[in-house]
Amino acid sequence: MTGNSPEGPEDPWWRTSPILATLVMLAWYGVLIGAFLAVVRLVDDTVAEDCTGSCHSDQGQVVLFGLFLGVPAMTVAFLISGLMLVLTTARSPRPRAVSAGTAAATPAIVAAVLVLCVGAEYLN
Repeated sequence: MTGNSPEGPEDPWWRTSPILATLVMLAWYGVLIGAFLAVVRLVDDTVAEDCTGSCHSDQGQVVLFGLFLGVPAMTVAFLISGLMLVLTTARSPRPRAVSAGTAAATPAIVAAVLVLCVGAEYLN
C-alpha cells in the first residue's frame, strides 16, 4: 500500500483545536447578538402622540423584551454550550473545530428561535 490509512489523512492540529472551536462558538453567539441589534435598529422608535402616562416605543419594547427574556435565555444557552464544547473536544479523536463549535452553539440558536417566537406573540 501507499501508506494511506483507511480512515483518511489526519487533520492538522489547529483544525481540531479546542480554542478554535471556542472561537467558532463565540462567533455564532456574535451572529445572534448582531441579528438582535439589527432588529432593534429596524423597529420604529416613535411614541404615540396620544399617549398618557408611561409609554414605550416599539423599539423600547423590543429592547426590554430582549433584556428580560433574551439575556436569561442566552445565559442558560451559553452554559449548556460550554458544557457541550468541553464534552465534544475532550473525546478522542477530536472532531473538527468548526463542527464542534457549531454543534456547541446549537442551544443558543434554539433559544433564539424560541425567544423570537414568544416575542412575536407578545409584542403583537
